[in-house]
Amino acid sequence: MNKQKLDFPIKCFNIDHYTLIVPNAKVVSDFHQNVLGYKLINTILVNAGSASEGKHDMLNYVLGWPNNEKGVMVVTEGLTKESIFHKFYEKFGQGIHHVAFEVDDIEDIFELLVTKGIEMTSDKILRDPLSGLRQFFISNKYTGVFIELIERKSETEDKTSEKQGFFTHDNMSGLANTMKSYLDDPNLKNDDDIKSLDKTNYFEVSECIEVDRIDNIQINVAEVQSAKNFLNSVLGFNIEGEKMINPHEKDKFLRLSEIQDSQNGVIPVELALKTFNFEKSKNILESLNLDFTVQGGSIKLEKEYAGYPLTLLHD
Repeated sequence: MNKQKLDFPIKCFNIDHYTLIVPNAKVVSDFHQNVLGYKLINTILVNAGSASEGKHDMLNYVLGWPNNEKGVMVVTEGLTKESIFHKFYEKFGQGIHHVAFEVDDIEDIFELLVTKGIEMTSDKILRDPLSGLRQFFISNKYTGVFIELIERKSETEDKTSEKQGFFTHDNMSGLANTMKSYLDDPNLKNDDDIKSLDKTNYFEVSECIEVDRIDNIQINVAEVQSAKNFLNSVLGFNIEGEKMINPHEKDKFLRLSEIQDSQNGVIPVELALKTFNFEKSKNILESLNLDFTVQGGSIKLEKEYAGYPLTLLHD
């Protein structure tokens, strides 16, 4: 029986993870763990090419979302001045670097995107030969943020690649290296002046904010309609007013907002979490002396805490 030929729109399932690039990953990781109730799954040190063999230039905290057995956030910091993500941070600032969606048949999807002229950051899929984990990035030119497609369908008996927060050093290093073309100087010099890992405990509180789930991700782009069309025609999102709804994950949505020419330093991606107990959330933030604003039934925090602008929504 012949396999049906794949065409647009492709089928994206759940958000697998989103990744931040920040100047201090420990601060941002602790905020999410201690204040928002994310759970630490793993800490991964990687050498993406600027450090000598046996050393590392990239730190990654892998955190599970509250009340979720699949979704993950990765907090990334470049540990040398020559490292890819330190240079990326210096050029573009901190914030959410990419959002990843889980897919099936990733080889067929990659071939389709190539055939249709969609720009990726690499000419091949990054594949871990042991677990079968496969990943690649779509250029940020279409939606204002890099979109990663990831297939976790395991090729091992223990289903390693399907576990929450499973990533490999080689895939992380390989994906990082696909970012070189976005840097002013893609040539990495050897740099063994490696930043020591921060051991400080930040944002210590007796209890955390009660987070229900991710409500929406707002992407700030120059061309809203173009981004909507891409998400709709290529990735299969439904356009419902300002919302872009993934028909396979209807409990959260993407929102697109237009960046005006006069707006400098706008963080490309913002996040909104649905939470319980407005007064408790406010009291916890006040006890930590954090700056925030209240607008109706929501609390807004600037980027210095979460690594991106964050809104806490309350019904």
